[in-house]
Amino acid sequence: LSDAFAAAFGDDAGLLGGGTPVSNLAFLPPEKREALRRINLDYEEMMAKFSAGGVQLPSDRERLKLLREERERDVAALLSPEERLAYELRTSPTAAMVRARYGDGIETEEDFRKIYALQKAFDDRFPAETLRSRSNPEGMRAYADAQRQLQDDIRAAVGEPAYAALRRASDTDL
Repeated sequence: LSDAFAAAFGDDAGLLGGGTPVSNLAFLPPEKREALRRINLDYEEMMAKFSAGGVQLPSDRERLKLLREERERDVAALLSPEERLAYELRTSPTAAMVRARYGDGIETEEDFRKIYALQKAFDDRFPAETLRSRSNPEGMRAYADAQRQLQDDIRAAVGEPAYAALRRASDTDL
């Protein structure tokens, strides 16, 4: 179905597997966009087998982790290091979280890249699948300390005026 949709509408279809807007990948040549679309669709199909039904066994989580790692290797083999960074800045969960948290508070691409790098390091240290480790007091304390350090690092990276704008943008009361 996806192939027929893409054949009928091409890039006008608007999505490149996984809900990624094609416009986010305009920096890539069409053949690489198509290869990324195929990689994403293939892995989404394989991953759907282990995440359907609501019940996920530990073995399913391990298989999903392996599939995510393999997808990352395939993407890394396809793209140059510069293209891969540009791809991650546009499509990664970390980038989406930075945009969602700070939105219009990020005034420049340079600031976005700085914040992304800091958040990525944090996310690599505390992956989402290890949320259970935060259920013990030591894990919770380490996570809270790392969150405070992340905010201090962001403040130092972008400066006080830009950081104040980021804090306003992320304040749900405003």
